Amino acid sequence: MNSKDQFIEYIRPKLEIIKKTNSSVYAELGVCPAYGHTDCLIMAQRDKSNLIGVAYASVDEGKISDLSLCIVPTADSAIRSGIYPGLQSNE
Repeated sequence: MNSKDQFIEYIRPKLEIIKKTNSSVYAELGVCPAYGHTDCLIMAQRDKSNLIGVAYASVDEGKISDLSLCIVPTADSAIRSGIYPGLQSNE
């Protein structure tokens, strides 16, 4: 995907299903070197152990300029931090 509109078209149906099924989603800070990046978000759905992929973000002037959602490398190959931005440690 190369544009904001393409990303929105891709992600909107996924978000609607998550909302409809009341499914939990998690994004954990991690490390998984690939594609010129080191830091990543490790994505999980339903519970924190159900890993589904990693995301890499590029930032330009304080804004996300590129977001890559990947299944390769696999999420289970990432070094997990246990840090979930926006969640308290007991959630």
